[in-house]
Amino acid sequence: MFKLHNGEILRFKNQKNLNPGDRCTLTIRPEKIKLYRTPLSPLSIPGTIKFITYAGDISSFRIDCMQLEVRVQQQNLQNSARFQIGDKVYLDWDFESNLILDYKGDA
Repeated sequence: MFKLHNGEILRFKNQKNLNPGDRCTLTIRPEKIKLYRTPLSPLSIPGTIKFITYAGDISSFRIDCMQLEVRVQQQNLQNSARFQIGDKVYLDWDFESNLILDYKGDA
């Protein structure tokens, strides 16, 4: 379980040896995050698309999510869902894509 600076709590598997109260940074590569119109699981995180860039076979999204901006990249496949600015979406990713970094900084 991770508590974000804004008080939101994310629950998922932890591959690092962290203790309750330890500070850390969760990173996920933008291309590893998937967008859906409905939540896939209780761990799916809601957001709103605020900007889209189409670049040939790739779309890049900026999403307002838990008072943060999250960047997502998706390949434009023929059967891919199409999204527009303002769409409500759910973010999900495979837990193997988590990279948890120890926090080294000022509190």
